[in-house]
Amino acid sequence: MFDDPFLSFWRSHFGDCPPVGFLLRETFPERWVRIHSLPGSRRYAETAREMSAVLSRHNAVISDLIGENGSCVLVANPAYSVVRGRPPRGQRQVAQLELQPLIVVTGGGGSADTAPGWSIPLSSAPVSWQAGSLDDVLADVANNLLGPLLIVSDTTGRVYAPYDGGADLFLASASERDEFTQRYTQWLSPHPSGL
Repeated sequence: MFDDPFLSFWRSHFGDCPPVGFLLRETFPERWVRIHSLPGSRRYAETAREMSAVLSRHNAVISDLIGENGSCVLVANPAYSVVRGRPPRGQRQVAQLELQPLIVVTGGGGSADTAPGWSIPLSSAPVSWQAGSLDDVLADVANNLLGPLLIVSDTTGRVYAPYDGGADLFLASASERDEFTQRYTQWLSPHPSGL
């Protein structure tokens, strides 16, 4: 683990839970809400118009969560890509951010664990959020061309974790989660688990 000011900030909001979306969801379910990118909980955009709707939702929620021109940190696995050869535009955009090594998260593979071990190398870069500024990145995540990432407000600790199908939001408290749930009720899953 690297000595990084962001990790100290992260620990003040999330303790020992590493900056990985699925681990946050398991550790802080009372602070989590999931939004879907498309009506009817459809996972992938099939037309340019639908992709525009996906990006519109992402940008609206991130702007609400982080604030326009808000200071934040992008946390990503710079090695993750499902595309061979020329990387997708979003991955090239992430590479241009001059990511710095942050932490390697490992799991599984223990003596009592029958699952194979895994590791996720994470890097980070400071970003000033502006709607539309990460559209290539968000589109590639939405199309499952780029691995999971986090956009973390470095003032509030709020986290936006897009994935192919929507985004997980991690708020400061259950009451704040309830506010966002009410605000985006039309974009939530009808499933009782929230997934």
